[in-house]
Amino acid sequence: MDNKEINPEKKNKCRKGRTYRYRKREKLQNLCFKKRGKVIQDDNWKSFRKWSKHQGLPKTKFTLAEFGGITFQSLKLTSHQLLALYLALEYQKGINSQIYSYIQMLPKDFDDYMPIYFDYKLLELVPDHMKELIDSQKIKFEKDLIKVSGFLKSNKITRERFLWGWMCENSKSWLNSDIRENIAIAPMLDFLNHSFDAKIKGEFNKSNQCYEITTFTPYKKGQQVFINYGPHDNYLILLDYGFTILNNLYNYISLDNEFFKFKIPTEDERIWKFKSKLLMENGFYGDYTLNKSQISFRLLSALRLRLLPEIVNMNDNSNNDNSIFLSPPISQSLITNWKLTLNGEREIINNENEVEIYRWIYNICMELKNQYEMKLKNIDNFKKFESKKSSNGLTNIKLLWIESIDILNSVKELCNEFLH
Repeated sequence: MDNKEINPEKKNKCRKGRTYRYRKREKLQNLCFKKRGKVIQDDNWKSFRKWSKHQGLPKTKFTLAEFGGITFQSLKLTSHQLLALYLALEYQKGINSQIYSYIQMLPKDFDDYMPIYFDYKLLELVPDHMKELIDSQKIKFEKDLIKVSGFLKSNKITRERFLWGWMCENSKSWLNSDIRENIAIAPMLDFLNHSFDAKIKGEFNKSNQCYEITTFTPYKKGQQVFINYGPHDNYLILLDYGFTILNNLYNYISLDNEFFKFKIPTEDERIWKFKSKLLMENGFYGDYTLNKSQISFRLLSALRLRLLPEIVNMNDNSNNDNSIFLSPPISQSLITNWKLTLNGEREIINNENEVEIYRWIYNICMELKNQYEMKLKNIDNFKKFESKKSSNGLTNIKLLWIESIDILNSVKELCNEFLH
């Protein structure tokens, strides 16, 4: 058999490998994606391609999707992120937006009353717990901004505009609790203000595909109709909605910082670890609060344990956490009695322990009241030099402190009744 001479060009082409054509086509597609945008090939798109093939439609009739300069990457966004982005993009369209009338109803900005916009001067005046909530909200927003920026590659939305959409969605959306990640904007609900006295039921009616609100509070013609946001304290209402409510029954003061910072002379590090372990194992570690009508059961239970005097360290030379011993039989019985108070089998451990608890709470209330009154003076001094733009924020911050002082006064009276 004669050896045939191999064409040099064909030889070079063969050396490129058997997947050369596939790699070349992929390279051209990627180049095209950069110019025109990339189709998100989800299950719906694949089903559509399969259907079109059965219909005999030629592949040449399909072109890559174009989004007017906006390239959407195949990234999953939450319902919250999508709605915030949608509002921000619609705002940028101006009168060309399909929801222009609704956009006109929304606040133009939130600068003067939403805590996420507070400058460092205002932040110095807010309660510590409120600062923690604001910091947490800022972190959540920054994460959403990064995610959305990755979703929109070719059209970078500004931080300011996305924050506006993010706050609109955060303060005006409604969640369907039956379905995860199912939230919606309901424009008509903006006409209804909040009241804790309003008794309502809100739900999505599947038969008519409408969100319906039923009120159980009778109204006469001409009266204002209210809805109820739920049992929210002023911290949460201010954070999400930008206002506060006078005499809010759901207000509280967190004593976590005070509880974990205070020292007991007989309580060294190993004893504290032992008590902490007991609190965690029994589900009573943290979330210690006061409100106008009561001292939280969690705080009372944690203080009952911390103020037990008979827990002692029997092995001072050991660095092992297991070196904590209970001086038998008194301490062991007290620990047992403490556990019985958790499930209601005992009301208290003993009278001496209970007196120490209420004395500690009373002293903390006195100390915090002095601090809060100083904060109020700082706010009044701040008002003299600040612009009117800060007035809404200052008014809400001031009410937070006033309501907190009212709580402290009420709890002091509760303590006095017990101690005397």
